[in-house]
Amino acid sequence: MFICFLSVYQGTPDEVDRQVKQPQSQFTFANLFRWFGCRSNQSHDCFSMVLQSVHKRKGYMIAISNDVVRDRGGLYARLWCVWEVHSAMEKDVPIVVHPLTGTESHLFGGTKDTFDPSAARCGPPGAPPTDDERQIRAFIDRAGASGWEHIRSQILHRSEYTVREECLDAKSGNIGPRGAELLLDVARTNTSLKILMLQNNHLGDRGAEVLAAALPHLRTLESLNLGANDIGDAGAQALAAALPQTTLETLFIDRNRISDVGAKVLAAALPHLRTLIMLRLDNNDIGDAGAQALAAALPQTTLKQLYIVGNRISDDGAKVLAAALPHLRTLETLVLSENVIGDAGAQALAAALPQTTLRELYIDGNRIKDDGAKALKAAGGDRCYVATYGQRQ
Repeated sequence: MFICFLSVYQGTPDEVDRQVKQPQSQFTFANLFRWFGCRSNQSHDCFSMVLQSVHKRKGYMIAISNDVVRDRGGLYARLWCVWEVHSAMEKDVPIVVHPLTGTESHLFGGTKDTFDPSAARCGPPGAPPTDDERQIRAFIDRAGASGWEHIRSQILHRSEYTVREECLDAKSGNIGPRGAELLLDVARTNTSLKILMLQNNHLGDRGAEVLAAALPHLRTLESLNLGANDIGDAGAQALAAALPQTTLETLFIDRNRISDVGAKVLAAALPHLRTLIMLRLDNNDIGDAGAQALAAALPQTTLKQLYIVGNRISDDGAKVLAAALPHLRTLETLVLSENVIGDAGAQALAAALPQTTLRELYIDGNRIKDDGAKALKAAGGDRCYVATYGQRQ
């Protein structure tokens, strides 16, 4: 583990150097942060080796500001911190920002629109430039104005994580199960977190289990997105056990590997989710048995929107869903697009429509031919979006 504390100004430059100097070298602080444009012959300094090791082990850099730093211009008013984050990004090391101190004022001292890395300093702002500052600036200035602009763009746009007080956005970070564990340890300290976005992170079943263990502690969480995470039935089972202890309103588990087995355990949990109003199960591997389990649970829920796009639901699954529809007093949107429903399923849904509260039924991209499409249009009118089989080929 490598820990470097550079929060407030820590003594004199000599004191800082003594903290970071390696026994086998005479590197000052700045020499630990070699300019990556020269890495062909200077890539074996201490910090480069640390970052290479962190990247190899799929680790992270965790940036934690504080109120003192905020009041003194923000984390990125320190050239040391700017350089560390830039260096990590050059090595493809993800950056995790603490949720409670990830506000624009904590990071930039104000708004990010006014952020100028070239104004950052090493040491007190009123003091002359230190050796560290001169060396870091010299490294960056070799690239001209584009060097500073590159760093500014990196920090503003390329950080893996964007954290606000009520929203933690960690999508597409490739964090994996271990990253989820680290991230959730941080998230637990956020007493106002409402939105957690973890889609496209290769969490797998193990990551889902880690998340399930944390969910009961995220008491303010209202929206959870787990799309495209390679979660299978084991992960679904872990989540199903934890979900009743939450107050979620929206849940995305789309684009995973959940089959009828996982759909059944999730369905069993639904009646206990009294605040859930939207559920997305798109693009999984749910067939008629999963649809039957969902149909049995739905009358006991408060769902308003249900998406089961791109699964394996056929006429049999459509029929059991149709039988449940008259008993659903809150459901307004049902999306069954891109399944394998034919005319028999369409006609069953059409017969149920007049007895439902549905405002929208999407069933395009199935195997419905003219007879099924006509029945749906006659029963639902503009409420139904239907494309007959072959129209979208």
